Amino acid sequence: MKIKKIISTNIVFLLFISTFVVFLTQSSQPSIADFSSNNSAADSKLAAYVDRGHIYIENDTALAFFSNSGSGAAGDPYVIDNYNITSSNSNGITITGISQYVSIRDNLIQVSDSGIFLDGVTSGLVSIVNNTAVLCDIGIELSDSPNMLVSDNNCSSSSSIGIYLDYSPHCEVFDNTCDGNWLGMRVYLSNNCTVKGNTVSNGEFGMEFETSESAWIEDNFCANNVQAAITFDNGCHYSTLTLNYFSNNFQGMYLDSSEELTITRNTCSVNGGEGLFLLNTVFCLLVIITSYMLIQD
Repeated sequence: MKIKKIISTNIVFLLFISTFVVFLTQSSQPSIADFSSNNSAADSKLAAYVDRGHIYIENDTALAFFSNSGSGAAGDPYVIDNYNITSSNSNGITITGISQYVSIRDNLIQVSDSGIFLDGVTSGLVSIVNNTAVLCDIGIELSDSPNMLVSDNNCSSSSSIGIYLDYSPHCEVFDNTCDGNWLGMRVYLSNNCTVKGNTVSNGEFGMEFETSESAWIEDNFCANNVQAAITFDNGCHYSTLTLNYFSNNFQGMYLDSSEELTITRNTCSVNGGEGLFLLNTVFCLLVIITSYMLIQD
């Protein structure tokens, strides 16, 4: 078995055909404590959390009630932290109808529905940082909630999706772990999102972008997914993929019906199918590929 390096630089495809195909061939129920490498430390940390069920926040009064600190100002947001939330028939934390700032951080969540759910929240009011949402249907879900920060969370073993952005443009999704979900991350109808430094592994699908233009996707690690590491579908135009690592998936990058993409310095290794697959790039004017790939012979 030999690994050879292929470096392709500044290959410009000027396409005027309606369909274009490129094949680049390569070759027992856990608990929250089980998601720590040191279970005794996890048990000790768990004991310091406040047990409770679903937190439902529909206005600023409820937001202040459930917060442990802060004033709700931009420089001093309310803080919802240190809860151990479990439920067999609800979300973990639901927020809608607020007008003040809040940081959701350092919570442990194991519920039947969405671990953290933002529904129609005004732009930029919420940051979601360093939470563990496991064994949920969806770990973190943003619906019609633009310009939010989702960072350093563990959203693993979800029956559906680890992190889901739905009609939530301009969000930043940084340094999260999505392991063992059916779909690690989904970005739908959410333009101008930045997805950087995430680990998405051991699922059926890695990351999926649909009808989401101008995404910036950088330095993500996607490995051991049954299907593609990353999928573009139905109009993810003008997006950039750079410095990502895709290994041991069925396909590295599966890009369908998306125009004017910049694909640069990504690594695709030991994938079962194609490293890069471009399909139905209708009236694509420019695709720039400057990729560094390791291909298994």
